[in-house]
Amino acid sequence: MNKRAVSLTFVSMLLLLMKMEMLFVTQVVAEPASSLAVIDVFTSKGGQGPNVPSDPFDFCKDEDIPLYAYLEYNGTPVPDEYVSFEFRDLLGRTVCARGSYTNASGIAFVLSRILTVCGDPTYYFGNWSVTATAYAYEVSDSVTIPITAHYVHIGVAYVYCLAENLDACTEAYPTWIIDVNVFVFYIGEETETFNVTAYCDNDTIGMKTVTVTPFVEEDLIFNWDLSNVCVDTHVIWANTSVPEPPGTIRASYTVRVKILGDASGDDFVDVDDLQIIGLSWQKCVGEIGYDPRADFNFDTLIDVDDLQFLGWNWLKP
Repeated sequence: MNKRAVSLTFVSMLLLLMKMEMLFVTQVVAEPASSLAVIDVFTSKGGQGPNVPSDPFDFCKDEDIPLYAYLEYNGTPVPDEYVSFEFRDLLGRTVCARGSYTNASGIAFVLSRILTVCGDPTYYFGNWSVTATAYAYEVSDSVTIPITAHYVHIGVAYVYCLAENLDACTEAYPTWIIDVNVFVFYIGEETETFNVTAYCDNDTIGMKTVTVTPFVEEDLIFNWDLSNVCVDTHVIWANTSVPEPPGTIRASYTVRVKILGDASGDDFVDVDDLQIIGLSWQKCVGEIGYDPRADFNFDTLIDVDDLQFLGWNWLKP
């Protein structure tokens, strides 16, 4: 074999090796690292697996929603890798972006929340989503999070006397019958019917059935007969028959029931109370000088009947 033949043979072998190397590189490039990496994002209420939505979350102002992302490579969990979470609203806009590193089990965890930045509560109801991305592995995954609502603002707005033109009262007598005004403001997606019960401490004042429209306040009036209520300070509150998810807000009202004759409220019937009666003597509701503190029998007129109640408890604490 001459030198030329040897050179041609060497060149042919070199070309063959180059082709084999190119083929190997092509095979490696054709199967990048990302094809072996998998990420799965889900919530504390589920969503694991491809195209599996989370169970719904109830909308509550600034309530945290736990988010997780599992990252693996070639079937093995990937620790210490940064994962980005993007929380998107119904319109696909990113409203919250957070990130964390995976733990030894390949799971990254963050707390996200629906911030109350919109004045229209209905904006929050529907399918939100979260996308988790591991940029180093060029993989991402999304999960749908349905946002629903079902909670109630309920409370005692005020307590007032049945007598006309009287202001809201914080003091009363066992002879009075007064009105308890309870408001109900329902946050939800559909009209709902439930029971509302008003209480004095742990005793029932009354119960009413109400049908509420979302975002429309309903006012209920309960007549409260104080004849069996002891002399003391009492808390007036209300409750509903619907479940109480996070976000239920309650308001209460305090009423002090006094001994008959204690117009001044010093827990003693004496000349101070007699003076209050004298200043309101023969005055009716609506007249200048009428003082409901002296209307012990609750007939809207300050007269001898009220004076009699004072006499019964004269100098009594």
